[in-house]
Amino acid sequence: MIFPFTLVWCGFAVFWEIGAVAAGAPVLFPLWGGMFVMVGLYMVAGRFIVDARRRARTFYGVSNRRIIIVSHFLGYKVQTFNPRTLEQVLITEHSGGKGTISLAATSLFDRRRNIVLWTGASPVPAFEMIEHATNVYELIERIRTPLDSW
Repeated sequence: MIFPFTLVWCGFAVFWEIGAVAAGAPVLFPLWGGMFVMVGLYMVAGRFIVDARRRARTFYGVSNRRIIIVSHFLGYKVQTFNPRTLEQVLITEHSGGKGTISLAATSLFDRRRNIVLWTGASPVPAFEMIEHATNVYELIERIRTPLDSW
C-alpha cells in the first residue's frame, strides 16, 4: 500500500527536478526539488537499507528473569523487560521459520504512527525477523507462566 505512493512521490519529484533544470529555473527551484527527490529515494529504497542495518546491529536475549533488546544503531540503547509482567506477547510468523515477536499489543495508533515515520521499525519493543521465532516465543511463554499454574 505504501510502496506505490513512494514510487509516485519519487517519480513526480524527479520529473519536477528535470523540468526545473531544463527550463533554467532559478537555483531555488532545483534545490527545492532536490529535497523532494532525496525524500523520495529514501522512501523507495533507503528505508529498507536503514532497516536492515538497524536490525543487523540489534541483539536479543532471553533469560529466566529478563528479556533484553540491545541496539547499537544511532547510539546505544538497552531495553529490559520482566517477562512475567508483560501483558501480551504476539508472534507474527514469516517464511523459513523467521518471525517477529512483539512484547506488547500494537494499537491502531501505533500502526499509523509507524506508517507516518516511514522507518519500518516496530513502534513497540519486538524481536524482529529472528530465526526460529516459534521456539523463542514458546520459551518466553514458558517463562511468563509461573510453574504453579502448569
